[in-house]
Amino acid sequence: MPPQLPPLPPDDGPSAGLESRAVAQRLDLAAARLAGDADRAQYRLGRFYGLIPAAAVGPHAERELDGPWSVGPTAELPIPLFGQEQAELAGLDAHIRGDDERFAALAVRIRADVRRARVRLAAARARAEHYRATVIPLQTRVLAETQREYNAMLTGVFQLLQAKRDEIDAGRRYVEALTDYWLSRTELERSLGGDLGFAATPTPPEEPAAAAPTAHVHHGG
Repeated sequence: MPPQLPPLPPDDGPSAGLESRAVAQRLDLAAARLAGDADRAQYRLGRFYGLIPAAAVGPHAERELDGPWSVGPTAELPIPLFGQEQAELAGLDAHIRGDDERFAALAVRIRADVRRARVRLAAARARAEHYRATVIPLQTRVLAETQREYNAMLTGVFQLLQAKRDEIDAGRRYVEALTDYWLSRTELERSLGGDLGFAATPTPPEEPAAAAPTAHVHHGG
């Protein structure tokens, strides 16, 4: 495991075509497709062999009592002649229709999962970017201003401690937002059935904010 979360990548790529990619590469959908193809192949074979009865053809020799031998062909046909496994074929046909319905329902669910994961990823990115670009720099400036006011004896130590606490809390919320982003990205990749395949180059980590100057308490002469 890395010692810390990676920063936000530059972007998450276009959202167009994600649903089609998921339908094309999800293994569970591919398995459902193969199951339907296997049932259809079995149905076609059943119809083909159902038209051909289990007949037997071969030579036959027979001798009359104290007479000569007679040799000729023989054929055996099952009874009834028109038993073509209609019941089994009807059951296979119903199963094929069920396969098609299950495949369509799974495809719809996959597309919905991708849309939901994409929306969650966009919201998580916006939240993390807001903390990184707005909230944390603002809290850093507030702390620096409060430090200067404290050094000028214009504010108290509790206000300075509160400003520092707010800065730390902003950093903690940014880490939570960044965690939610990467979890959302993982969920989208799971819905796709593979990696996103873009935004591979991350943005460089931000320079750490300069520490606020040490507070100096001024005593009256």
